[in-house]
Amino acid sequence: MAAVAIFLIGFALGIEYDVMAFFVARYFGLRSYAAIYGILYVFFAMGSGFGPLGFGWDYDAHGSYDLVLKASFVMLLLAAAAFLLLGRYRVFAEEPIVK
Repeated sequence: MAAVAIFLIGFALGIEYDVMAFFVARYFGLRSYAAIYGILYVFFAMGSGFGPLGFGWDYDAHGSYDLVLKASFVMLLLAAAAFLLLGRYRVFAEEPIVK
């Protein structure tokens, strides 16, 4: 059972990085793609790094993961709702190909 959970977590993380790259291209265009994606990737990586630390601190303080899991659930719902507020993709003018 643990192997299935590990596979699903890895699969979900892989999808999140791809979706983030897709949304950056669609909503911000390709002109500053690398800079914008890099900044978002830094915050994503910091959350992935500090998240387990926060979970550990909460467990040490309260003896269970109950509070931090409830807070994570609320933040997940808010993030999912924020996706509904993104609106339509922006239309960017095509840049000429320079030879």
